[in-house]
Amino acid sequence: MEYFNKGNCQFIDEDFVEAVESYTTALATIPTNAEVLLNRATAYLKLRKFYEALQDLNSALNHKADLELAHYRKGVVFFELEEYESAKTAFSQGLKLRQEQQSNRDTAVYARYIRKCNAEMADEETAAPASSSTKAAAAPSAAAAAAPVSGQKASASAAAAPSPPAVAVAAAPQPIRYQYYQSATSLSLSVMAKNLSTEDVTVDIQAEHLRVVVLHPASGGGESTSVLGKRREEVVIDKPLYGTVDVEKSKFVIYKTKVEITLVKVHQEMWPTLEHTGGARLPPPAGGVLPVAVPVASATERPKAYASSKDWDKLGSEIKKEMDAEKPEGEEALQHLFQQIYKDADQETKMAMKKSFQTSGGTVLSTNWKEVASKNYEEERQAPKGMEWRSWEGQKLKQAED
Repeated sequence: MEYFNKGNCQFIDEDFVEAVESYTTALATIPTNAEVLLNRATAYLKLRKFYEALQDLNSALNHKADLELAHYRKGVVFFELEEYESAKTAFSQGLKLRQEQQSNRDTAVYARYIRKCNAEMADEETAAPASSSTKAAAAPSAAAAAAPVSGQKASASAAAAPSPPAVAVAAAPQPIRYQYYQSATSLSLSVMAKNLSTEDVTVDIQAEHLRVVVLHPASGGGESTSVLGKRREEVVIDKPLYGTVDVEKSKFVIYKTKVEITLVKVHQEMWPTLEHTGGARLPPPAGGVLPVAVPVASATERPKAYASSKDWDKLGSEIKKEMDAEKPEGEEALQHLFQQIYKDADQETKMAMKKSFQTSGGTVLSTNWKEVASKNYEEERQAPKGMEWRSWEGQKLKQAED
């Protein structure tokens, strides 16, 4: 378990790449250890490698199906991938296990995520195109179409002429959405389209213009075809930009769930809108950075970095209050305490904690570097009461009390 403990120390030190390597080395000798798989998945999650994290979490649950934290992490991964229904399922399973295993433990974090999943799924249902069908107006019967001759009665058979069948009319496809946020130096724009390849999307970034085109299959579903004549072209964005961007530094990346475009601004300023609506673009003042451009608004309104109409500051403060109100309990509280001590410690204290914990096999955690510096925990092994050190072959190892 040496590399497992080493990975834990690296994780606490926020060195997630090294932590993944240590956990991988540990798994070479203990490939079915669910705890190691869970910790490596958590490191992958920190690195935003969601599919690698999901693979480790599934493996961990195959070996230990009641590992509550694995269900929670799996829900977080699905939520980040915008698979909200799968995320809700994982969170619900984790919540059930927490209630069964630790009935007195706080469940607010699960309730909050499940609430978020429900809200996102409701938004998707609202945005989804509603299929509609309209019935063609019944054609008038032959008797009704022909004016009856005076004194004659319309035949009953003509009056009973059948109307044509109802015709289903497909709803128009929903346009692809996009959203953006910005800082004074750059603007990030997300095109919300899934499963696109490099052949499916064209991004043309010019100094003062942005054009994004997505190619769809001609039919409503199925795989994309490379034949241009069988594909439908959708222009998502074709706008002059409010300011000037650096074309060389600007870039775009195609993810599984979206296309992320980063526009690097030539001048440091906040754009009140994405699109330039007319008029001359003002040059920057001589000898300095551009002041922040403030849109015309009320005196109390400040410029928003996001295109969304939601009050994200208010939402963020509410979530922070909920998180601050959560009090960790049991082992989680102990881990939180250790992380806080390590985070606020000086260099010698950090060295003492890392050496004592790592070389003692996780049985000692000291903050006294003067004591730890000269001590060899591998020679002076200590074990909790009622336990003893043994090698992988089962032989008893020398301990401090022997």
